Amino acid sequence: MNMKNEDVVQFQGYDPVYYDLTYGKNSKDLPFYTNITTDIKGKVLEVACGSGRMYLELLKVGVDIHGIDLSEEMLDALKKKAEEKNLDPKVSQADMRNFNLDDTFEMIIIPGRSFIHNVTTDDQLSTLKCCRNHLTDGGRLVMNLFYPSREVMATKYNRENIIPMDKPVEGMELVNWSGFVNEPDQVIVTRFTWKQDGKAVSEFKSELAYIYKREFELLLRLAGFSSWQVYGGFEYQPLESINQEMVWIINK
Repeated sequence: MNMKNEDVVQFQGYDPVYYDLTYGKNSKDLPFYTNITTDIKGKVLEVACGSGRMYLELLKVGVDIHGIDLSEEMLDALKKKAEEKNLDPKVSQADMRNFNLDDTFEMIIIPGRSFIHNVTTDDQLSTLKCCRNHLTDGGRLVMNLFYPSREVMATKYNRENIIPMDKPVEGMELVNWSGFVNEPDQVIVTRFTWKQDGKAVSEFKSELAYIYKREFELLLRLAGFSSWQVYGGFEYQPLESINQEMVWIINK
C-alpha cells in the first residue's frame, strides 16, 4: 500500500461519531486538567474542544469554560451531548491559528495533543500568539504533547496498525496507517479507516507535527511568553525520558 503526500488533506475534523468511538473514554488527562482549571476563579478557554470529551467534564464540575473548534460537526455533537446532560455550553466555531473572541481568559488549555495539528512553524507561532493575546495578565496556557521518539517512528510507522477503540462495536475495527514520516519537516502523515465487517465506513487523513522540547521553548520565546515549566506526565513528574508525555504550563 502506498499513500502519496498529495493524497493527504489538511486537518478539517474527525467524524464525531467515529471519533467518540475511538477516543471518547480517554480520561488519563482528565484529573490533571480538572484540578488545574477548578483552581481558576475566572474564565477558561479550551482550544480544539472537539465533541466535548474534556470540555463537558469541566463544565459539569463548574468551570466557567468556553470552547472553540474548527469543525462545526464536532461542535454540534458537543451541543447535543450537553443538552442531554442539561448543560449550557459556550462554544463557537473558530480556527486556533486565527481567532478573535473579543474576550480574555485566565487560562487557555489545549488538551489531547491538539496543538500538533499545526504542521508549519508559521501555524504554530500564530496559534501561540493568538492564545497569548487572549490571556489576562498573569494568565497561563496549558497543553500536552508527545515526546518524539525515533525508535517509535522506525518501528510503528510506515505500516498498518489495528487500534483498539474506547467503545468497541461488534464487527468494527479501526485501521491506522502511518503513511510516512517527513523528517526534514517533522511531519507524520496518517490515515484512519473505520471498517464495519471489513468494509470502510469512514476515513480521515491528516498531517501531525512532532516537536522537540528545546524547539518548543524557542517557539514560546518567539510568541512572547515570559516563562514556562514542562513536566514528564500529568502528575508533575520531572521530564527525564522520551517515553514521557510533555505537559507544558506556560505563563503569559
